[in-house]
Amino acid sequence: LRRASCKVALVTNQSCVGKGIIKHSELKYIHETLQSMLIAEDSDAILDKLYVCTSTKDQDDQRMKPNPGMILEALEQFGVNGNECVFVGDTATDMLAARKGGVSKRVLVSTGYGKDLMIGSPFHAKYFSSQMDKSSPLSVTKFHPYKCKSAEDGPKLPQSVLPIFLVKDLSCAVELILCGI
Repeated sequence: LRRASCKVALVTNQSCVGKGIIKHSELKYIHETLQSMLIAEDSDAILDKLYVCTSTKDQDDQRMKPNPGMILEALEQFGVNGNECVFVGDTATDMLAARKGGVSKRVLVSTGYGKDLMIGSPFHAKYFSSQMDKSSPLSVTKFHPYKCKSAEDGPKLPQSVLPIFLVKDLSCAVELILCGI
């Protein structure tokens, strides 16, 4: 993304600090290790900014996702609006925070929590594939905010977060961004 002149920010809830499970210094070490691992993989894989909320849910912090505080901070600090960026996450909370923050392009990775969210989802989907590289493994599903069938217990992904793109993993999300979603 950096080679394509994109700015990259990480927006993360870390209530483990607020709950006393780990210390701020331990979280700082984790984030430094993450950055080192990214750079070891690719020297251009640098985070421009890290936004962290260490509050717990009972503190009603506007920075804590699904509230949009950290996203609004990032938009302001980078001097962009929500239509000029893409938010990638792996939870419904991530997608909701991005929507509340005015980010129109939202990508859910189906690794981690994202996989469980989409199991049995009753939403209409359109399928896209990368046209820039025919050998690409990229498979993208765009879920729109209208149902095409009913579900007994409803979707695990709230309709309020749609539309979103669903991709296999972070590398597919990067490819999707570079293809110009």
